Amino acid sequence: MGSDRRRKVILGTSSGYLSILVTNLLSVVSVPLTLGYFGADRYGALALLMTMVNYLSVTNFGIPSACAILAAKSADRREQLAIVARSFVILAGISVVVLAIFLLLSGYPGWVAVLGKIPDGIAGEISRAAFWTAVLFLLNLLAAPFMSGFIALQKVHVERFYNTVSTNSYVLALAAVIFFRGDLADYAIARGGLVLLCNMAGVMHFLCGYTENRRIFSEGSRHLLQAATPPEFGSRAIIASGGRLFVAGLAALVVWQTDNLVISHFMGVGAVTPYQVTFKLITMTFILFTAINPAISPHYGRAWATGDIGWIAGTYNQIALAASALGGLVWVGALAFAEPIIDLWAGHAAYAGPLAVFSLGGYGYLLSLIGVHAALLSSLNLVKNLPLISWLEAGANLALSLVFVRLLGLGGVALGTFLAALVTVFWLIPAEIARRTDGKIALAWGPVAAQTAFALFPALAGVLLANRFIPAILPKLLVNFAIVAGYLALSWWRLPEAIRQQAVELAGSILPRKLRKGGGP
Repeated sequence: MGSDRRRKVILGTSSGYLSILVTNLLSVVSVPLTLGYFGADRYGALALLMTMVNYLSVTNFGIPSACAILAAKSADRREQLAIVARSFVILAGISVVVLAIFLLLSGYPGWVAVLGKIPDGIAGEISRAAFWTAVLFLLNLLAAPFMSGFIALQKVHVERFYNTVSTNSYVLALAAVIFFRGDLADYAIARGGLVLLCNMAGVMHFLCGYTENRRIFSEGSRHLLQAATPPEFGSRAIIASGGRLFVAGLAALVVWQTDNLVISHFMGVGAVTPYQVTFKLITMTFILFTAINPAISPHYGRAWATGDIGWIAGTYNQIALAASALGGLVWVGALAFAEPIIDLWAGHAAYAGPLAVFSLGGYGYLLSLIGVHAALLSSLNLVKNLPLISWLEAGANLALSLVFVRLLGLGGVALGTFLAALVTVFWLIPAEIARRTDGKIALAWGPVAAQTAFALFPALAGVLLANRFIPAILPKLLVNFAIVAGYLALSWWRLPEAIRQQAVELAGSILPRKLRKGGGP
């Protein structure tokens, strides 16, 4: 990997880790505060509102993702900005239409019942909160192409900064609502308004913060929109690429967000709370493997355009092996520590049970590899069959969750998510990569399988046995801690030297300078 490329990847990855770390730390504080202030039913309803937002996010029709992918393939700044400008115009038209449709539908009484079994006493409050959440989200959607523009310019760390601030603006909104004794509707307005301010700052930064951008944009937006560019960067290409990503993204939403709706409809809105708290805790640990993919994706696209297949294949397999080790840590760590952490964090009533933890941890392990495959496939814009593969997972997830929720409750919903990923995307996406690249880029399954067999499975068995046969909490925690430490040591030893060296460099870029030097104050 070239020094400049390595530097940009490490900068993007470290900023990604810092972004997720800040988000997770704030969640640690905000979850018990939110649950304590709003109560179980309103907290469950708030989770459903976030589910609604995630479904609304597909109304961007994949345009921001297509913008980032296509613009990253070009080395010409004018072409990149033309793609951003065209993406904005397309997205603005879509947003206006979707907003008009939503305003029309929200005029019907009782529309909020689509979220599940909402208690009559809070139905009006939830309806108002849902309305403002949706309207402000659709307004904020207009900033998405400019945030994608930062990624295309390989300024991933800048995009991460604005993403971190906007994502965590809910903390200020929550503080204001608690102070002024507001309700969920007030919270929705405050949160959406703060995100809007952050996005406006990001747009102005993109337009005016770089000399070359200012010069090109000063010539006028019409000049950019009408500029001659290769067909692969035109409006039709943006819409076509975005459409495929939209279909795949919709399937991903079914996988990630339908669980809350299934639980709400079959078990009531209050049952969403323990599932959501357990889900949130485990997904916090996904920080271990998620930050690298957005940072490496623009470089995959640029390397593909220049024919550097060897670098892509080598980097892909290195990241996959490291991600599988980190995903295994998520699975083992969830089984070892989720229950006592949730007991201290939000109370035992917020714990969804051992089956949910096992399944969500296992899904995290699968996702550590799925994310690596999907990032590569999307970056190379080889997503023709990705929607079909994604919908196979979505259909399996919905079917299995509906069956298992009746038999196993909350744990059954999580088990459906885990099994659906295992039998579909876990192996279908890497097979698609090998097929679409004529075998030039393929996952080396051997090292991943060896890591799973010799490190992950023994650690999982050890934690399960400790949880089953050691009733006292302190000895059980000590044994589990030793198992997790052993898994980490063995996984580190099994990694190739090149990956260990890059991990050390990454840690050095994240840790404060005093800690890196081992110095004191």
